[in-house]
Amino acid sequence: MQVLDKALGCFQGMMIADALSYPSMMRGRYLTLPWIDRVMTKIEAHGGEYRNIKPVLPFVWHQSEVLKPTPTYVSEFALFTAKMLIDLDGRYSADAITGYWREHIVEKESEIRSSVSERSAILNLRKGLQPPQSGNDHPHTYDDGFVARSIAIAIRTFDDADLRRTLLEWDGSITHAGEGLYAGYAFAASIAAGLQGKSVEEMIAAGIGQLPAATWVHTMSTKAMQIARKYDNPFAAIPELDVEICSRIYNYGNIAAETVALAYSLFYLTNGRLEAAIPLSYAFARLSDSVPAFVGALCGAHQGKRQIPSSYDDYINGTQGICVPLTNGLHVQDVVESLLRREGIRHD
Repeated sequence: MQVLDKALGCFQGMMIADALSYPSMMRGRYLTLPWIDRVMTKIEAHGGEYRNIKPVLPFVWHQSEVLKPTPTYVSEFALFTAKMLIDLDGRYSADAITGYWREHIVEKESEIRSSVSERSAILNLRKGLQPPQSGNDHPHTYDDGFVARSIAIAIRTFDDADLRRTLLEWDGSITHAGEGLYAGYAFAASIAAGLQGKSVEEMIAAGIGQLPAATWVHTMSTKAMQIARKYDNPFAAIPELDVEICSRIYNYGNIAAETVALAYSLFYLTNGRLEAAIPLSYAFARLSDSVPAFVGALCGAHQGKRQIPSSYDDYINGTQGICVPLTNGLHVQDVVESLLRREGIRHD
């Protein structure tokens, strides 16, 4: 029962934090009528011409519930991976996982909204490349897209480290290599430790312990934790973490070495308390596309579902398939319960 509670907490914490983020709010434009998206694009261009600095927000004239907070990229790719593991029904192999990607991602590419890593993998698979080449032959191998997917794998394999590593390699190598893979290995180890009832410190140590010492993500995670340990007040740690962990030299805020490192530090600073960690995560605007969701997943795996207020039920009763249509309408309770049913698992 404790494992189910923590697994549900992990997914629900991730989805709540994802839904409340600014990037997810902006993706609501894809739920509106096509003409509204076109109008927003024109307004943005007009604003640039006339030096209007206010952001253009998604809007509707009727049925405002269309734009209610909803989880998007991180949650949908985590749910997609969960559904893949469930649908394969324990019959795991590298070919089966890649085949599932081909059927539901590559063949649906016009409907998929993703990061550079997933889109590059789609193009590589289209060209006939196979993993690990599909995840290595592109410019974004180091982003954090695989971290989202590793959450589902961690729940499926929370008590089987060998199977976890095998599934992580098979799934992760479709889209990532190097730093992007290492980050997923680390995060999965942390989530699995949480489901096993480990402490905040032990969850972080389990993750960082998966990272090769000479890697970027290890260096940044170690640095972020050194900074975090200097502060008793989480709010006081924000300026130093912002300067030292959040770079200003790149146009995307999804570098795994930064987002995973920051997630660990915020998890530690708040002692894994979801109600403190999620609001704190929004202070780091550049990394707000994934850090809040990662923090929510860590806290949820630590505290469990019982710590999540029922007022958030609407945020966690399914996604709308903005990024991965296959996830539209999936109910998290059903998904997590199915993930934890693991009779007859085979992996070749």
